[in-house]
Amino acid sequence: MPKQILRQIKQRELTGKKIKINPWWCNDQCIICKNETQYPHPTPIFVRRFYVEGLGQMCPSCYYSTYCHAMVNDEFIEEIFS
Repeated sequence: MPKQILRQIKQRELTGKKIKINPWWCNDQCIICKNETQYPHPTPIFVRRFYVEGLGQMCPSCYYSTYCHAMVNDEFIEEIFS
């Protein structure tokens, strides 16, 4: 959590002020594994990689495991590991 938010939480406890969260401080989460991605929340979707319209942002590992499984065939795996 950024230091600014922690400072605001302490001030809220003391004085009752509102907490102002800058959306650029918070990164989106992967829709599958819930890990934090590299993109802040207000980043436009046309700039993002691994964004799926209608679903949301994915991390690279979840994206490749979901959409790119046909790129690797059994012969390729045997060639690498033999």
